[in-house]
Amino acid sequence: MVLIHVPSSQAQANVITLSTNQLIYPIWHVGGKVNVTGTGLAANATYYLWLQRPSEPSTSLTNASLQGGAKPLGQVTISALDPAGTYFLSLSNSSLRDSRLTSLHFGVFGASQSSYQRTLPVIVSGGGYEPNSTVSLQIKVTNQSSTVTLNSTPAGEIGYRYPTTPSTKNGTLSITATGPSFDSHQTITTTYLGLITAAQIQFNVNPLVNIQRTEALIVNASVYYPGGGIITPKNLTAGVNLTLTSADLTISKILNFSDASQTWYYDYLIPVNGTLGAYQIVLSAMDPYGNSGTLAISTNVGKATLVIHSPPNIKVNQGQVVDIAFFVTYPNGSLLTDQFGGKVTVLTNSTTGESGQYVMSFNSTDRRWHLFYSAPQLDMHFGDVVTFTFQAGDEYDNSGSAANAFKITVGADTVTLVLAVIAAAIVPVILLVWAIVTVTRRRRTYKP
Repeated sequence: MVLIHVPSSQAQANVITLSTNQLIYPIWHVGGKVNVTGTGLAANATYYLWLQRPSEPSTSLTNASLQGGAKPLGQVTISALDPAGTYFLSLSNSSLRDSRLTSLHFGVFGASQSSYQRTLPVIVSGGGYEPNSTVSLQIKVTNQSSTVTLNSTPAGEIGYRYPTTPSTKNGTLSITATGPSFDSHQTITTTYLGLITAAQIQFNVNPLVNIQRTEALIVNASVYYPGGGIITPKNLTAGVNLTLTSADLTISKILNFSDASQTWYYDYLIPVNGTLGAYQIVLSAMDPYGNSGTLAISTNVGKATLVIHSPPNIKVNQGQVVDIAFFVTYPNGSLLTDQFGGKVTVLTNSTTGESGQYVMSFNSTDRRWHLFYSAPQLDMHFGDVVTFTFQAGDEYDNSGSAANAFKITVGADTVTLVLAVIAAAIVPVILLVWAIVTVTRRRRTYKP
């Protein structure tokens, strides 16, 4: 308990003092109450407690006050969010300003967490010590301990980072600091208790998007300890395990490891007739010290959308036979053939209103689908445009289409054009002859 004697004024005989029930509180990230006692306070007078936290430039009014009497008591709340370090507490007879009738310092000490997984560093921080003094810090985990000597800052604060490894013992964590207090300079020992637990191995997996048949389900994962250390095959007893399951599939594998990228990976190619729907992936790993981890993720496999690589548009003469040929591929670039029920149909529609439906043939030599198409006869038309729509599929219901993907412009040949010109010329001649004959007959009929 700290006790500071300060006269309230030159004219006042009583000495006002403040004290706390502890000099240093092991409550960092925990929070608690600081019990404050005052003496020498005027009877029936109200006094206010002002507090300056380590992160603040000045004091601010607290909710605690002391009432003059036999043994005035007050409580200042330190929250779990308040920082570790040296706190300054003062007493004022005003709630509007800090008159600092008397004051004292106390400390908040502890670790950044109550429980640490192996490989995470234990962060120790505290205050309330004599400025620029020597503080002894002992960290004990189960039956293993280490001691370091720290120098406090001009604000009476200390800080330390204690590393842990995958093999650090599990169990109770005890952190004890011993050093002189800020105001009374008396040696004080403060202990904070926590826990060390096995590390939960972490997995950072590339995002899995919905995929199609013939595409690869790619798992690529960084595996690491909570402290950030990358896990390689040297760290594990049996590598990183993968279990892949779907409605009628179960695969168990040890992931491959890439030295270049320091990641674990596995690719599973979904076959053309692969099971549709959800695929569950479970990754797991364990090291020789009992640190372990598991991650479950999933993706969805859908039917393959076939890609039709239609040829460029062309111009032909009427009646000309055209070999329309192109490739059809699965999402991974492999070709649709006449195996597995491969089929390509063609729908046509022309500007003259004619339409048709055809089935293409697969050529195993050039690996393309072919249709030998005869351009329409134009009769007396000057041209025509035939538009082609393609549809492809296989026996596993993988399919694709390309609407209006190819056009043939059919032009009239020379003979047709000549005949059309002649026909165009004959009509006005006939009309002229008819007109002359008609006029002549009328003249003969009405001749005087």
